[in-house]
Amino acid sequence: MKRKLKFLLSLSTLSVYLMACGTNEPVENSAENAPEEVTEEAQVENVEANLAEEQDLVKEENEQQEEKVRFIRQTIDDLYNYDNKSYDDRNQKLLENFIQERANEISNFETLDSATDFVSTVEIDNVYSDIADNNRFVVEGEMSFQVEDNEATIYRNVIILAIEERADEYRITEMETVPVPRPTMVP
Repeated sequence: MKRKLKFLLSLSTLSVYLMACGTNEPVENSAENAPEEVTEEAQVENVEANLAEEQDLVKEENEQQEEKVRFIRQTIDDLYNYDNKSYDDRNQKLLENFIQERANEISNFETLDSATDFVSTVEIDNVYSDIADNNRFVVEGEMSFQVEDNEATIYRNVIILAIEERADEYRITEMETVPVPRPTMVP
């Protein structure tokens, strides 16, 4: 009888313990219930995937910047490489590459006689991108302008400009030309 009493007492204690734990089912140690451990191999794969994604983003960004630089080089070339025969075509390209307001500002300052021979040229040395704003650029180059048989006027300029993308096309929205002083022989 003592054995039966001990057994019933043990059984009731076990029942109270299981009820206190919130379940009356035995806990199984299975892979489904175990917390997921991330192995070193999985971590390396995760880091490599993130790195590849970041490299793709950087590559895409670089390609976009290169496309912008090509647009700028071509636009500056169109703007400053012309003569009395190609002057009208040059003004049409202004409308394609600049916002209307900027194109008007550039063409309103000029009045050239197409019967007079003249030649304008540009050599672009460098195009720099603004680190803080990837739509702002600085162009460094040498321009020359010659009328008839006169000696050409050669000057260095820095052009500061901003572009924007509209309907998958770039347009120059701001442009400022800053002359670079030439060193002289006089101290």
